[in-house]
Amino acid sequence: MGVNATACAPSTLRGPERDRGGWSEPLGAAHRAPSADQTVPAELAAVWRTGVGRAAAGQPALGDSVIAVLVLDRTLSLLVRSTGERIWRARLDAPGSGAPLIVGDRVYASTGGRQGRVSAFALRTGRRLWRQTLPFATGSIAATPGTVLAATESGRIVGLDASDGKVRWTRRLAGSVRSGVVLLGDEAFVATDDSLYVLDLAEGSVRRHAAAPVIVTAMPAVLGDTLVATSPDGRIVGLDLRGPTLVWTVPTGAPIFGGPAVAHDTVFAVTLAGALWRVPLDDPTAAVADSLQVAVRATPAPTRSGVLVGTLAGELLLVRGASVERKARVDGPIEQAPVVDRGILYVIDGKGRLHAWR
Repeated sequence: MGVNATACAPSTLRGPERDRGGWSEPLGAAHRAPSADQTVPAELAAVWRTGVGRAAAGQPALGDSVIAVLVLDRTLSLLVRSTGERIWRARLDAPGSGAPLIVGDRVYASTGGRQGRVSAFALRTGRRLWRQTLPFATGSIAATPGTVLAATESGRIVGLDASDGKVRWTRRLAGSVRSGVVLLGDEAFVATDDSLYVLDLAEGSVRRHAAAPVIVTAMPAVLGDTLVATSPDGRIVGLDLRGPTLVWTVPTGAPIFGGPAVAHDTVFAVTLAGALWRVPLDDPTAAVADSLQVAVRATPAPTRSGVLVGTLAGELLLVRGASVERKARVDGPIEQAPVVDRGILYVIDGKGRLHAWR
């Protein structure tokens, strides 16, 4: 059994002044496959387990030496990566919404509902540096060293000054935004219920837009000029961002609630019914699926050892072609993608406990 790192006494730890490797967007990069070049240990041994709240609001963010976790019961926690010890915990004004971010000397987090806000916290101490009201914030935020991007259900996109949280620009789009904002260099991609937009990152102006071929509810994945999105109506689609135009569609026959991941020119996505799809980017017509016969909402995690899939029942599966190996079981549901980094496998369970295995 691993060490339960949750302590009753107040923490005397301090975070680093800055983090050189933090995640500035969900799952670290636009391809959403941070474990693609990692290997899953043949036999898992528990390293630590820490409870951070009722349930995760989004994907935990990995830093160089810390992990940030945002939960639904109004708290943001910063943990030591090597031990799971809590460095600090910040109380929020409303339930967390989406994934937290670690950028430089700050941690960013958003909350949803009528009291929705985007906030910045000092990485070292957890002191709130600023907050900006953004009612009904939706999906995950994204950040560059100078700008924090967020969206609302009503289609309002804002660019906030990272130094003080003041609004640099606001853009109102037609329709609701459900999947957050995707960074594309000096541009940002946003999907509403009926349209796709590519915005200028500096001023928020619309550079390109097109009708949406599907409703996008999960964070898309990007590789080069190709953006891949999944839809609750059971389709995986590939878009050319230079349009944006629809290039290909793969019907899966079942709803998809997790996002896609792109690794080594292959798209990975899992349906709610547990069909793991592999779509070659150079020939989407050659897409294949393996039925896992389990219910899945989380984004899959391709690795060198196979594809990790977390299930609603709390099973962690490693899939190699038609071979399915159960690697671990936790209190379900697993709704965030498992991550392997530096030989450690991280999974957050349905009771808000973050597990680390080696």
